[in-house]
Amino acid sequence: MDILFKDTKIGKLCNNQAQAQRKYGKKKADNLLKILAEIRFSSNLAEFQKVRPNRHCHELKGDKKGMFAINLDEQYRILFAPSPEAPKKEDGGADWYRIDIISISSIEDYHD
Repeated sequence: MDILFKDTKIGKLCNNQAQAQRKYGKKKADNLLKILAEIRFSSNLAEFQKVRPNRHCHELKGDKKGMFAINLDEQYRILFAPSPEAPKKEDGGADWYRIDIISISSIEDYHD
């Protein structure tokens, strides 16, 4: 899959080990970069979830409807949206097999 970023700030965090480590600590930064590598290695979102079910990739509801999250750790999530061009299923839901471009918007604890 291809990964885009909402802005340069999140892009730098996700592409620079030292910067990610300063913000999140070594363990969380290492995990972030590992997850991003796993996403890039997958051809689509369904494959990522099938190969890495422990990452708990899931669609969000409520005010974050249309967004997805991947568990970074017990507290933090990587939030992203599929490409606007990603086809939907007939029922209007996300077609995980056809999502091959995502845009990461944030890394946050949205349960606060």
